[in-house]
Amino acid sequence: MRNRLPVVCAAIAVCVVVEAVLRWPTVFHLSYLLMPLVASAALAALAVRPGSGAWLVAMVACVGLVSPFPMSYSFLVAMVPAVMIIWRDGRWAAVLAAGLAVTALLVDRRVLFGFGVSDSAVVAFAYLLCAILLAVVSRRQSERLHARERARRRREREHIAATLHDRATNDLANAVMRINTDLDSDEFGFDERQSAELRGIRDMIRHAMAATYQAIDTLDRPDDDGRAGTDGTETGEAPEHDDRARR
Repeated sequence: MRNRLPVVCAAIAVCVVVEAVLRWPTVFHLSYLLMPLVASAALAALAVRPGSGAWLVAMVACVGLVSPFPMSYSFLVAMVPAVMIIWRDGRWAAVLAAGLAVTALLVDRRVLFGFGVSDSAVVAFAYLLCAILLAVVSRRQSERLHARERARRRREREHIAATLHDRATNDLANAVMRINTDLDSDEFGFDERQSAELRGIRDMIRHAMAATYQAIDTLDRPDDDGRAGTDGTETGEAPEHDDRARR
């Protein structure tokens, strides 16, 4: 959906412009351009920054419907992707945002209340405050959930890294030492071909150790620093552990 979102926003913006032209009043007022311009800006924000733009679309839709300024009804189509994006942050927030938009539409059509022009400004301000409050609470909750998820993934990586270090690398190091001991001992009487095969197996185990240490160092680093950790281990810690295995 994220790849198609700019196209959807552009299509809705075209509809807003066409509707504004078709509903152009006989007597021009500069205030008539306010809501189409604000709606276009909200659609641009939705295409560039979906998380924040979704709440901006909800605010503009609610405030525009109950405000005394003419509202482009085509802009209400943008509430569909906006609610879908808000749904990912919190279902309750998406339901409340959709509810605000529905009640604002009912107020605009004089179905829910019959406010005058002066009352509409007060109602628009109230809707704006409600939308801002919902946006702040929802975004904070989403950030807390994302922080918990990052902490859980970090604990999982640390557990996997500790398991690899305590079990896999120790077993590989012991295998290398056993092979070195057998090669240095005269008890088995290996010929040249058998010794070469053992040395080849030992080299493969050393490569496996280096790759394991590289994976451990990558797991120990944050998500955004994973590639730097891989580069660092190739030039730093992995060869050190490999040399230790050689000894």
